Amino acid sequence: MEFTHKENGPIDIIYLVGELELYSSPFLQEKLDELLAKNRKKTILCLKELAFVDSSGLKLFFEGAKRAKLDSNCYFIFTDINSAIAHVFNLGGFHNLCTIFPRVEDAIKFLEGL
Repeated sequence: MEFTHKENGPIDIIYLVGELELYSSPFLQEKLDELLAKNRKKTILCLKELAFVDSSGLKLFFEGAKRAKLDSNCYFIFTDINSAIAHVFNLGGFHNLCTIFPRVEDAIKFLEGL
């Protein structure tokens, strides 16, 4: 898996490409931890190009969503979820737990309005 990180003011956007699995999850976790250490709490994960996610990736997603639920100043938003990943989210019940927007632009607009 590859990812690119872009800053849009106080908002961090991470574009995921490929497969998020056991070997690549720690790299994304490291990036997310780095952002939190810098007190950057508005994160958007764009899953448009994510082809596959295994249980370690789902755990990472769950922990981010859980952190956002516990901290009212923290936002962990998913966008552009393709049908394969949407199916996994639905099976795992993540669609009820996570904040999801159709497009990155929609999530940015939401976060800018806070």
